[in-house]
Amino acid sequence: MTKLTVRYKNERTLKQLLSHAEEQYNHYKEYGFISDVNYWQAKVNDYRAQLYALYHEREEFDKLEQI
Repeated sequence: MTKLTVRYKNERTLKQLLSHAEEQYNHYKEYGFISDVNYWQAKVNDYRAQLYALYHEREEFDKLEQI
């Protein structure tokens, strides 16, 4: 298992970045820009992993189910 280091220690910032990435993903998916869709999907996955790692680091396991 790979150890993921948390780049963003602020939960609110991570949630905002995740929300923006999800909006961009849906926007580009709607218009059919495949390379942009792939980029934003990777960003969404990265931010979700960051949020997961942050919650795990803080031992807030009840919030893991929300991701």
